[in-house]
Amino acid sequence: MTGTAAPAASAPSAAPISQAPSQAIQEETTPLPSPHAGQPPPHQLSEFAQAQIDRFYGNTFVGFLLGFTVGGVIGVRESSDRYFAEQGPKAVVPKTAAESAAMHSKSNRLLIPSFLSKGGALGLRAALIVGGYTAVESLINVARGTESILNGTATGFVYSGALGLYGRISGRALAQLLLIGTTLGTISGAANELLRSVEPEKTPEQLKKEKLDNEVQRRLAILRSSD
Repeated sequence: MTGTAAPAASAPSAAPISQAPSQAIQEETTPLPSPHAGQPPPHQLSEFAQAQIDRFYGNTFVGFLLGFTVGGVIGVRESSDRYFAEQGPKAVVPKTAAESAAMHSKSNRLLIPSFLSKGGALGLRAALIVGGYTAVESLINVARGTESILNGTATGFVYSGALGLYGRISGRALAQLLLIGTTLGTISGAANELLRSVEPEKTPEQLKKEKLDNEVQRRLAILRSSD
């Protein structure tokens, strides 16, 4: 007697079994959200902070250059006035080319050192003043994450107060210095705000494209120099 074979039991679907471990593995390997999400890594500076550092270097150099130039001119004038005061009636007008060359050589020996010494001293002083002010303002800008007139006002107040305390001036003189410093800081902040309003602010896409173009130009320069 021929019997009919019982239908084989269908194997249970493996999909639920295979999905559960894969889902668990995926959950385990999914990185947790970084506490610095949306911010540059701790070891890297943001573009805003880097711009403040570049601004500090630029302002300090400009302050030194202006101070050096003004100081050099003052030194030359003081040296020439002292030279003619010492010569007085004994000053002679050169009659020959040799006498003219000797007179110019003597004046250069007097004027050039005066230009360098006076210019260097005033240039360093101006660089310290401008650099110190810019450093305080840059720190305030980075701390607040923006540039505004209020930052200039705070910078003028803090910087003038620090100078007054360092100089150990009287209370009344310190109050006057704070008033002058705060006023000048507000004017400086307003001027910077006016310049920012005149210059159109770049969009993130423009900044990204500019950064990419700079990188391309840098690599092309490296390739050309290697050839």
